Amino acid sequence: MKKIIVAFFAVALSVAMVVAGSYAWYSADDEQPNEFTLGRFGVILNEVFDGWDQKEVSASNTGDIPALVRLTALPILVYTDGNGAQQRLNVEGRVELIRPVGFSDNWYDAGDGWFYYKFALAPSEETPLFLRRVVFDDYEGILSILPEDASDLRLEVDVIMEAVEIAKSSKSGHLYRFEDVWDVGSLDAGQTNVLRDLLRGICAAALA
Repeated sequence: MKKIIVAFFAVALSVAMVVAGSYAWYSADDEQPNEFTLGRFGVILNEVFDGWDQKEVSASNTGDIPALVRLTALPILVYTDGNGAQQRLNVEGRVELIRPVGFSDNWYDAGDGWFYYKFALAPSEETPLFLRRVVFDDYEGILSILPEDASDLRLEVDVIMEAVEIAKSSKSGHLYRFEDVWDVGSLDAGQTNVLRDLLRGICAAALA
């Protein structure tokens, strides 16, 4: 029977205002916690992984200004095909990502693939857990969709974080910085308004 090795990768993207109103993106891909800073803006992605299914993820603000945070997790099955080429297969729906108790009290599912932290992440604070563990819901089903000559199976759970500093926007029609960099208008009108109102409320309270 083919064996699937589990691995986790973290990708954190942080954005902050720099000279002349342009934006600089800082990203990294690593199996260790990733830290990003620009001036006084800092974000770190915290991970605890036991080598099999225990996977605890949260975010911390290591800077000295508040931030908005959103996260997502994508289960990807990586394998080698009969020609020796590495292939990647999205296995969402066949792997269950177990959330902690009270998850919806802290994270908002906007329906765009992202989960938004419902509060300002203040300096030196850490979010509640975003992910607790991973369960193979459909192990045989995963194997059934692979070619017979597939080998070197590895499940990668890509945990992706984006953080934006809480600040006013200078762009016409925008109130806060997140509206400059996050496309919240890609949702349907109802969801867009709910998400935008949520994030604007967080910003207003943090800057009051």
